[in-house]
Amino acid sequence: MDSHDEDVLDRTFRALGDETRRRIWRLLGERPGASTTDLTAAFPRLSRWAVMKHLGVLREADLVQTLPQGRQRHHYRVERSLELVRAWLDEAG
Repeated sequence: MDSHDEDVLDRTFRALGDETRRRIWRLLGERPGASTTDLTAAFPRLSRWAVMKHLGVLREADLVQTLPQGRQRHHYRVERSLELVRAWLDEAG
């Protein structure tokens, strides 16, 4: 495994190491294309700004893709981003 792959693994594990981001990831699996407003409503204790920051971390780890549609942003899971994690787990297991 090269250093680039290790960086990708680190970003992925760091992103999914937070409970809120795991919950957002799970929710996007159930509701692909949820808007930022929808996600904020699903987390009443978080501000819109906090949800956007969590989405940013997930995007940086290539776990979420955000597409603008008019004034809203819709978010989708990027499943292929976990391929390296799966390969690493198979190799380590």
